[in-house]
Amino acid sequence: EHIDVGQFVSRGGPVAKLYSTDFAEIRLPIADRQLAFIDLPNFRSGAQTDEGPEVILHTTFAGREHQWFGRIVRSEGEIDPHSRMVHVVARVKNPYGAPRAGPEDGEVVRTDERPPLAVGLFVQAEIAGPPARDAIAVPRSALRNDQQILVVDTDNRIQRRDVEVIRIDREDVLIRLSLAHGERICISPLQVVIEGMQVEPIMAPARNES
Repeated sequence: EHIDVGQFVSRGGPVAKLYSTDFAEIRLPIADRQLAFIDLPNFRSGAQTDEGPEVILHTTFAGREHQWFGRIVRSEGEIDPHSRMVHVVARVKNPYGAPRAGPEDGEVVRTDERPPLAVGLFVQAEIAGPPARDAIAVPRSALRNDQQILVVDTDNRIQRRDVEVIRIDREDVLIRLSLAHGERICISPLQVVIEGMQVEPIMAPARNES
């Protein structure tokens, strides 16, 4: 609101800024290299779609983690000349929570315990991508020379194997590799590797157990 009671308003001057409570739209920057991992069907500048990928928004508010679920509805169709980012727009329905009538007339009670997805709230977005077929996620320490990994065969001998690197994240690498039955991937950062040398494997614990 830009005015007060009794204040004169000039022609064309701003009176107030209104926000819809039906849905909220969040502008998300995406690096151009990440677009290969997101399915954006028939996206043109300003074109709306109901078939965009799903989005999960995360934030911490008042010491608690909160989530909202939405969908990508359009892209802005241009690349930022400074950041080299492409911006897409996610839409979340009912961002302020669905109210219901309270026990007393005129009272409104929120049924959603989350805070409102209000304008100005900082969030992190997780955008669903298409599944990567025949892909394996391994620690970055397993990748050698940018395109090789070490495989321990059934005789416990080290073999170098070329892989197709699909994506590199902060901790993991998504690769495409065909393993024979009984072969294992070496994730230890070995300093000296001789093709065919014999090793004594120690199985790493599962991710959810470490």
